[in-house]
Amino acid sequence: IAELSIDLGAIRRNVARLAAFAAPARYAAVVKANAYGHGLIPVARALAGEVAGRMGNAHPSISPYEVFASSDGDLVLAVGNDKQFRAMSQSVGRPELADDLRFVTNTARVANRQILRAELEQVLRTRPAADWVESLSAAGVPAGRVNDIAEAFAFAEGLGLDPIVEVPRPDGTVSRLTRNPIRMSVTPVTYRTAPPPLPERSRSRT
Repeated sequence: IAELSIDLGAIRRNVARLAAFAAPARYAAVVKANAYGHGLIPVARALAGEVAGRMGNAHPSISPYEVFASSDGDLVLAVGNDKQFRAMSQSVGRPELADDLRFVTNTARVANRQILRAELEQVLRTRPAADWVESLSAAGVPAGRVNDIAEAFAFAEGLGLDPIVEVPRPDGTVSRLTRNPIRMSVTPVTYRTAPPPLPERSRSRT
């Protein structure tokens, strides 16, 4: 026990010396550099004394990586590298964008995010989201339509995920619930009890 106490004391002293040696600004710079590599830009800026602004659904360090408007709804693009950007440019009929110095690298695209967004939305608004998803996916570009709740369930059903489970009640009625997305072969999820129906009084208020 005595030896353990001595070792812990030495560790505490070494940690204290390290903390005194590393200035806060230096520590923040290291954290910021590491966080950039992991995509934690808002956290990194906060630790470095900067306050990041709101960006909605846009990625702070990758572009284009956000929601765009199509002719019939919203579309998400997640163009993560220069190869995907070139493929996307070809797919949307604007191959020259990949050679434009403002967009040729991700760093340049992030710096010119708003200009690039305007260029892309002008094109994406000309066709339905489903058309873009089909052509972009075929080109290896991550893209997806933004669904409402009903569309999300329909999409899951189309994939064969069976997202709804019907659980019977003692009175003979059935409660339709969202199925647990986790599927396990040995210990599958069970649905033993349905929620009680709303009282008539509560139904009349809704």
